[in-house]
Amino acid sequence: MVTRSDRTAIDSGDLPSPPATSNANLCTDTALCTTGRSGNQMAGVEEVRAGIALANQKMQEGIAALQQTNLVLEEAQAALVTATQGSGQEEMQHAHGMLAEVMQTISGVQGLLGATISSTEGYAGRL
Repeated sequence: MVTRSDRTAIDSGDLPSPPATSNANLCTDTALCTTGRSGNQMAGVEEVRAGIALANQKMQEGIAALQQTNLVLEEAQAALVTATQGSGQEEMQHAHGMLAEVMQTISGVQGLLGATISSTEGYAGRL
């Protein structure tokens, strides 16, 4: 929500300048970053496939990391259950619920990443 003081700053131009950015360090894969294409040229089919393969590899690594995270959280949940067994405190019930929700959200993200990989593989296969 924009407040009156925000609107005054916007209207007067007294907003801070955004930080200067450089694109020089944004690309980490030299093979994909040094193609010599201008910004308006489309990548060749093999370049697109290579980029998709790299993205899919990184998403697979992300899925594996999320699986590991869920395993650690399951251990945390078991320890919390053991430590608070018999506690009727609403605060602890809420903590158990939040932890379960985090684990469920992570599982959902894993599913979305899997679906994304399937989509990108389908696209690459049609190239």
